[in-house]
Amino acid sequence: MKKIEYFVTEHPDFRKDVKHLIKKKRFKSLPEQVIELEDALERGKFPGTLIRRIEEPKPYELYKLRLPNLDTKVGKSNGYRIIYIVVTEHRVVVILTIYI
Repeated sequence: MKKIEYFVTEHPDFRKDVKHLIKKKRFKSLPEQVIELEDALERGKFPGTLIRRIEEPKPYELYKLRLPNLDTKVGKSNGYRIIYIVVTEHRVVVILTIYI
C-alpha cells in the first residue's frame, strides 16, 4: 500500500493540454506517464528543476520537469515540459501546464 503524503491536483488547462497532445499529436503513452508522475508527487518526490522558492504570502516551490516522449523514442530533448507548484504548508501539488 502506497503512503500518500501530498494531495495532487491538476489545473484545468493542464488536462486540456494533455487531451490535445493525445488527440492531435497522437502521443498515446502520455496518460501513463502522467499517472506515474502523479504517483511520485503523491509520495513526496519532486522530480525536475526547482525554478523558484516563494515565501510570501504562502510558501511554495515552482518546478520544471523534462519528461521524455516515449512515443518518439528520441529522449528528453524532444519530450514534454511540465510546470508544477508544491505548497508545502498545505501538502498540495498543483500541476499547471504541459508543453512540447
